[in-house]
Amino acid sequence: MLIDITSRKEITRIPHPETFKLIQDRLSPGDFNGVVDEINKRIDEAGGEIATAGFLPGPDWSNTPFQCIHDTAAKKNKEFSAKMFGLMVWYTIMQRPERWGFGRYNIGDREIESLTYFRLGD
Repeated sequence: MLIDITSRKEITRIPHPETFKLIQDRLSPGDFNGVVDEINKRIDEAGGEIATAGFLPGPDWSNTPFQCIHDTAAKKNKEFSAKMFGLMVWYTIMQRPERWGFGRYNIGDREIESLTYFRLGD
């Protein structure tokens, strides 16, 4: 469950719906669900409390469930595949039973390009 930390309301819509629809249309249900499962697995393996979208997949998507985003959904466009991956993380967090917030943060004086998600108290 994804929460807007300003309004404290549940977010039920995905940003950039036209891009998300491309993902759904271009990936098979098995590939789509494989991406969701792998994102959940990586969040859980990291402790299930905080997840930065850009750090989850690692630099090389070869032979991972994420490769289909690059190869098929984004038609091998690296920048577009990163945006698609970000939407998949958003979608995955929305489906989780825990309450999660999100924001943009820095490491030192450098802004992290992707969203960071964090688990909220119940």
